[in-house]
Amino acid sequence: MPKRRIVIIGRGIAGLTAANSSRKVDEKADITILSTEKHQPYCKPSLACVVRGTASLPEEIGIYPNEILESKKIRLLPSFEAYEIDPKERVVKARKTGTNETVQLDYDTSVLAVGGHDLVPQIEGTNLKGIYTLQTFDDALKISETAKSGRGIIVVGAGPIALSIAEALLKRGIKTTMVVRSRILRTLIEPDLSLYVQKRIESEGVTCLFDAEIEKILGRKSVEGMQVSGEKIPASMIIFATGIRASTKLAEETGIKVGKYGIQVNEHMRTSERSIFSAGDCTETIDFITRNRTYLPIGSIAAQEGTIAGANAAGMEMRTDGFLRVQADNLFGMEITSIGHSSETAQALGIEVDVLEMKSSRRIKNPYGWADKYQTRVKIITDKKRKIVGAQALGRRMAAQERYVLFKAIEKKMEERNFVRLPKTGKELLQES
Repeated sequence: MPKRRIVIIGRGIAGLTAANSSRKVDEKADITILSTEKHQPYCKPSLACVVRGTASLPEEIGIYPNEILESKKIRLLPSFEAYEIDPKERVVKARKTGTNETVQLDYDTSVLAVGGHDLVPQIEGTNLKGIYTLQTFDDALKISETAKSGRGIIVVGAGPIALSIAEALLKRGIKTTMVVRSRILRTLIEPDLSLYVQKRIESEGVTCLFDAEIEKILGRKSVEGMQVSGEKIPASMIIFATGIRASTKLAEETGIKVGKYGIQVNEHMRTSERSIFSAGDCTETIDFITRNRTYLPIGSIAAQEGTIAGANAAGMEMRTDGFLRVQADNLFGMEITSIGHSSETAQALGIEVDVLEMKSSRRIKNPYGWADKYQTRVKIITDKKRKIVGAQALGRRMAAQERYVLFKAIEKKMEERNFVRLPKTGKELLQES
């Protein structure tokens, strides 16, 4: 029987976990990964270390080093971009970056894991020298090498990536201004926690401009500043961290169905082309709580999707009931955890919610003692049936075990009264895992 041929397009966490999952299922399959980047695989959340200057080589933030891929007999083709998929002939065509060299790869199944691309607002001046986004290692290296402590730098955005960039620049002694459309971490945490984070950031020395309307980028050939709500802010560099959008061009050209948020898949991560699967930031996500389609470009979900897509590309029939967002970031000395829905994301999906803070009080008992032990504020988000649909924690630290308890409570659709009143709940949830 001939070897199964699996071609994975994309070398982010979704593509890597897909390749690893395929190998676990089929020890003999011919597995090839196409990557547009020349570097060995690296951890994207660690790109802030490159901006800060504490890392300067991909190996220093690497994951899945080449030796591991080779030991698993997974072939990686760096600097190759897929430009055509023929689903009838089951062929992927790719071109090496900056050359006319092409390859043609036959496949039995394929996984699209091409990720997303940065969103940069269409405003005057975004074509000037000194405009950056942070998507790749080379992006981070250019920012690090260009950033100087003389003139200031503006970071546009208020999500975890924007905060990690601002913190990295601040550590280098660079004057940093954050331009924020609404509030800090709007979709992840509640307004009062957001305000707490804002005060912490500002106390560290970051200038924050809120409800800011960017009018234009100032400069002739290079960035000299930004005009925001009538005010001119001098800067030698502007970094946009305003979110990403699914990269769907290749899928659309192949005739694969694309939805509102990204490439459409079923519960097996299979696209409208039966031989092609999709995972990661290019893919629409099925929300675990509502079963609605949404978009969650988060590494933990990309890894789960990649695991399912890779296993099924190798012949299994794994399925998902939807994905539950889990995000944990250590920023400005705070550990910020957000699981499931915040009130913001819940309302966007039509869920009416209440927000409760767990603390030592008669109204809501806290048998876990988190607030006292870790100086951590913990909130739970419940729907109208009092089932927990989200949780947030903010403080000096949030142990992995406690975070997992919150995750399991949401996954098991536990009611708030059962979660907060039973001292044994946490242990039971861990034992059932």
